[in-house]
Amino acid sequence: MQIMQGDAYSIGIDVTLNDAPIDIAMVEKAEIVLGGLAKQYPNEITYDGENGKFLFPITQQESFSFGLPPSPAQIRIKLKTGEVIGGKLGVFDVSMSASKEVL
Repeated sequence: MQIMQGDAYSIGIDVTLNDAPIDIAMVEKAEIVLGGLAKQYPNEITYDGENGKFLFPITQQESFSFGLPPSPAQIRIKLKTGEVIGGKLGVFDVSMSASKEVL
């Protein structure tokens, strides 16, 4: 996963359970951590049912605060059964922006 400091958009994140896209009806809560920034579903993260992705929004201010070394991206999901399952989403890599101006 790669972004540049100053970017602002929702990052689409695919989540599978037992090698199949997760059934959002099973999910009570989810927490995704990217570059030290943690957000939760359903409060801050939305779910795109048409594409089967969690949408993790970032603002320009948030992406400017990301450090440059790659850091792990992780997810923890609390199912409606009470089980909590964690997993790795890969590496979150941030490129430095030459400008620090919020557009």
